[in-house]
Amino acid sequence: MIKRSSFFLWLRYNNDMKEKKDDTRDPLYKEISLKIIDFMIEQHWQEGDKIPNEYELAQVFHVGRGTVRKAIAELVRIHILEIRRGKGTFVCENLHFHDEKIREAYHAMEYDRGLYLLQIRALIEPWAAKENKLSAPVRSAWLAYEKADGEQRMEQDIAFHEAILASTANPLLPQLNRYVSDSIKAIDDARPDEAFFRRVQKEHRQICEAIEEGDHDLAYALVLAHIEHDSEFLKEAKHAIL
Repeated sequence: MIKRSSFFLWLRYNNDMKEKKDDTRDPLYKEISLKIIDFMIEQHWQEGDKIPNEYELAQVFHVGRGTVRKAIAELVRIHILEIRRGKGTFVCENLHFHDEKIREAYHAMEYDRGLYLLQIRALIEPWAAKENKLSAPVRSAWLAYEKADGEQRMEQDIAFHEAILASTANPLLPQLNRYVSDSIKAIDDARPDEAFFRRVQKEHRQICEAIEEGDHDLAYALVLAHIEHDSEFLKEAKHAIL
């Protein structure tokens, strides 16, 4: 398995440098280059996307523009970013890394983030389903998912789970919707097949029925199982690239 630390070590020692055994730190610009990669994943930047300019990135990371410029140069050197004259800086098309392991590690980091988000959902959403007071919004979202196809299915998947959070007596839960949407987008990036969508469709129906029937314990168990199935899907997708 290629772990996140392996990716970081490659960035730091890709010129065949031997691993240092002292406590000296890498230059600040290399630390920022790693943070830019994290930011790429968090913001769901795709290949070919234009990234913020030096000033904006300097504001995000609270460093000088010179440091950001060096960090970008580092990422350009290893073919993660590219500079287009007169247009700006972009994520490389097809991310042609020098080393295939880096491509694998980059995508593994994306899947890891999705799995972490699902862990957060597993702590929140089953409880919300158990405490659900309004079944109508959940049913409406479920029916919309039933009718959706293509890219609309992911949008309606997000709407279904957001309806679960919004239909409780706790007014703060809807503020956690981003954990739902971001985790589902991570699943979408793994390119689920028709079998995946059929499974989701069935589980949504079961969750909706449990909430409508007032079977709170069953609703809790079904949502938890649904999130666990999504986690298994992401783990398999990650394993496929390693």
